Amino acid sequence: MIPINFQNSRGQKLVGKISPGPLPTPIIMVQGFGSTKEENGKFDKIAKIINREGYPVFQFDFAGCGESEHQAISHQSETEDLISAIKFLESQGFKQFALFGHSMGGLISTRVMSNPDIENRIKAIVLLAAATQSMQHWWEEQYSDEQIKKLKKEGELTISTPHNQFQKDFTISSDMLEESKNINQKEILEEIHCPVLLIHGDEDNFVPLKQSVDAMQFLSEESELVTLKGANHFFEKHIEELSEISVDFFNNYLRK
Repeated sequence: MIPINFQNSRGQKLVGKISPGPLPTPIIMVQGFGSTKEENGKFDKIAKIINREGYPVFQFDFAGCGESEHQAISHQSETEDLISAIKFLESQGFKQFALFGHSMGGLISTRVMSNPDIENRIKAIVLLAAATQSMQHWWEEQYSDEQIKKLKKEGELTISTPHNQFQKDFTISSDMLEESKNINQKEILEEIHCPVLLIHGDEDNFVPLKQSVDAMQFLSEESELVTLKGANHFFEKHIEELSEISVDFFNNYLRK
């Protein structure tokens, strides 16, 4: 594993790491809401399994998360950061890529595909419990009326993360309220022409399985949906299973 520092389009320092491999297509891992490049250790475990197959694996912290420079996060800022990560890897000689996104990271992975220069370089995508429809209900379930009022009034809200060993808190931009409400599944998924693997647990209480079921109608014929029985949103007991499924998918489309 090699530590990496690079800049996003806003001039902020982003911190990442790459596990080198002999194959030409790196897998870029895109973490979920308010998480870090490690996803509390989950991404490190998945990256190790994927890397064993020979794929370089790139993990990085969005601005406002983990070790990267601070800012209030939004869908737009994270979309810009993922594009910056792809362009950084291009500067290192890589020409094509695959994405592996969890939850909101799955949403961000779909959002970058509206950029034609990026879309042409992405050859396969794995979306793990990806949010691809309106998530307004989630805000109402996770945050109090007082927190939402504060977010709207002050423009941002800092959330503590006592169970995350890689960061103590992160800050949300109020932009995210409207962004989450206005997610248009058809609009974002019809921009994707490469094969997509959707993996979703049937006990996910954060992003309903139905979102991935509905998503299939907008994806390419090669795309697949795998439902993991007994898996929740975080897949704690299914890391090896989902990793092997993802490796098989990547091997099928990246080794041609």
